[in-house]
Formats: sequence, structure tokens, C-alpha cells
Amino acid sequence: MGNTVEDERLASRAVASILNSLGLQDAARKRRDGSQTPGAWAGSIVHTSDGVVSISVSQERWDKAKVILAWVNNHLQSGSDIPFKPLESHRGFLIYIVRTYPAINPYLKGIHLTLDSWRPWRKDDGWRMTLAEI
Repeated sequence: MGNTVEDERLASRAVASILNSLGLQDAARKRRDGSQTPGAWAGSIVHTSDGVVSISVSQERWDKAKVILAWVNNHLQSGSDIPFKPLESHRGFLIYIVRTYPAINPYLKGIHLTLDSWRPWRKDDGWRMTLAEI
């Protein structure tokens, strides 16, 4: 981070030099130039504005997450069975959303437990039994 693009480049170069001297490889060709509004990287978008750093996901990913949650909610409201494979696929996508918004993690845990509820040695609520309980 820097006040100008040149300051950012110099700071980035200094950090890379230290990392390289410690034996950690850092290739400049694999880095992006500094920007206050870069694109998504590893599923998250980081913005800096007036010294405040914020993180979000793209609007497209956020819309897809809302569609997935509406799909799960519709199945729960109707009382119908939730198909295993689509739910498993949706869980994989939601894992990327949780990396950006960790507060969603407890709800994702419920999906994990639902998907693993068919496995043996599980309690009624889906949690694995301890050796003493088995």
C-alpha cells in the first residue's frame, strides 16, 4: 500500500527483496500493480478508501449465493427432501463466500451436518459420536 503507484511498487519490491533473502520466492510477474479498486482475487475483492480496508465478493457471486439460499429455504418451507448432489454442489460454492464473510460459517456447518447425516455413528442432530458413545 502506498500514496502513489510508484510508492506502492517500491514498497512491494522491498518486501519481495526481504522475502527472497529469507529463501521465500516471490516473483514480481505474478503480482498485480497496486490499485484502490482491484478485481477479484481468490474470490474476494479488497478495496481501500480513505485509509479503510474493506472486503467483499463480486455482485455476481453474491446474487448466486442468494439464489442458493432461497433454494434451500424453499425446500425447507415446503417440507420436501433436499436432493443430495445439488446441495453438495451448493456447499462447495458457499465455502468461497464463507472465506470472505466468516459470519456465515455456523450456517454452513448445518449444511455439512445435513450432508453427513447418512453416515454411521452419528447422533440424531448429525454430530459424530465419540468413541465412548459408540
